[in-house]
Amino acid sequence: MDRYLVDFENMAWKSVYPGQRKKTYTEGNQRIRLVELTDEYAEEDWCIKEHLGYVLEGRSSIIFPDKTVIFNQGDGVFIPKAM
Repeated sequence: MDRYLVDFENMAWKSVYPGQRKKTYTEGNQRIRLVELTDEYAEEDWCIKEHLGYVLEGRSSIIFPDKTVIFNQGDGVFIPKAM
């Protein structure tokens, strides 16, 4: 692997939950993931860490305690850590 390139193209997909598959690269305590979600995927509880993301294609909706937010292709996503 080139030190500066995360080669997602040649990484295998891994499925942990129905409707979700991902490719993960970890270096030290840093991690980047490419995640694919389908309508079958439903997350009941978000973890307590912050999440940053970018919608490559399609759309996704996330139901927060106070509202539902729809993210479309090209949107950045920021989910602050749980209080």
